[in-house]
Amino acid sequence: MSMTLKAFALALAVGSFGFAGAASAYDDDDDDDAGNPVAGIIGEVISGAVEAKEAKEAERLCRRLNRKCEDGADWACRKYERECDD
Repeated sequence: MSMTLKAFALALAVGSFGFAGAASAYDDDDDDDAGNPVAGIIGEVISGAVEAKEAKEAERLCRRLNRKCEDGADWACRKYERECDD
């Protein structure tokens, strides 16, 4: 995963918690212990996007290793067997 995506996810998570705390400071209703559902939803969306990106990168790596293995690179065959063989 790229550092830019990680930094964005971290900034969004920190920002969401900051807004949740600021919003609760102005909330007069003390019996609301549900937290911030928006932060949870945003976290799930980001998590899903990160997992999809990582799966796509892993699939791309396995295709590349398989091609190199078929071309005769023994190191690629070993790495493919170690990382891509299910």
